Amino acid sequence: MLLALWIHDRHALRSAVVIAPPTHPFWSRLFTKNEPVTLVAPDSGLVLYHGMSGKEIDLKEYLEAGYRSESNGPPEISPTSPKQDWLLDLANRRYTSMVDLNAILHIRDRAQALGGDVSVRYARDLRPNDFKRGTVVLLGAYSANPWVELFEPNLNFVLKDDYTKYMWVLNRNPQRGEPDRWVSDRTDPQRRVYGLVAYVPNPVGDSNALLLEGTGMSGTEAVADFVNDDAQLLPFLNQIKRPDGSLPYFELLIEAHNMGASAVRSHIVAWRTKK
Repeated sequence: MLLALWIHDRHALRSAVVIAPPTHPFWSRLFTKNEPVTLVAPDSGLVLYHGMSGKEIDLKEYLEAGYRSESNGPPEISPTSPKQDWLLDLANRRYTSMVDLNAILHIRDRAQALGGDVSVRYARDLRPNDFKRGTVVLLGAYSANPWVELFEPNLNFVLKDDYTKYMWVLNRNPQRGEPDRWVSDRTDPQRRVYGLVAYVPNPVGDSNALLLEGTGMSGTEAVADFVNDDAQLLPFLNQIKRPDGSLPYFELLIEAHNMGASAVRSHIVAWRTKK
């Protein structure tokens, strides 16, 4: 009888134990159980189009898709094809980088571990209504992901590109000792690159958003590595958290060096917190 009671109580105890999802001071605020999470992969074909045409495509043009319309059917590409055919071909290719793919896989795993309902979308396939449901994570700068345009009016650090030699981070409100911009020169022997992490409110829905941008792939890699490495992320979060322990919205700028298309020697150069 004692053995039977022991087995019964042990079974009841096991049934009563509910395994709670892991918690994290940042990721647990961004992702919650059963909440939709949309991870948006950048359009690397658009970057190639920018570089070859020198023309910037804003969000309205991106949605209308006139820059990649095939009025006479798909062009037949050859070494002697005119530039316009090459531009049209690049504009219609569906590329994204391995750096962005790796970042998406890591973030997807975080969201799923916390019970989030995750979907991955290509930037070209997204529509404004998709921002009205749950958390959104955007990978890539404006030149690769025009949806960043929705957030830029409320950002202090804004990435710019002249599509020839320079990319830079505009500092809209420089603090003491800060420049009004940080420049990434493609001919810089130190090969400095910059990356932006922005944890901000979703301007379309009533949830949150995470932006991971970079001046090139290695800049994006630097910030993706940062948010996925608690040895770097947690000390920063401890520095900015409120007295009650809650976490404010923030923007964080990281400088790194491009070595063989990988980010090395990264460090924080500036940040902002929001109420």
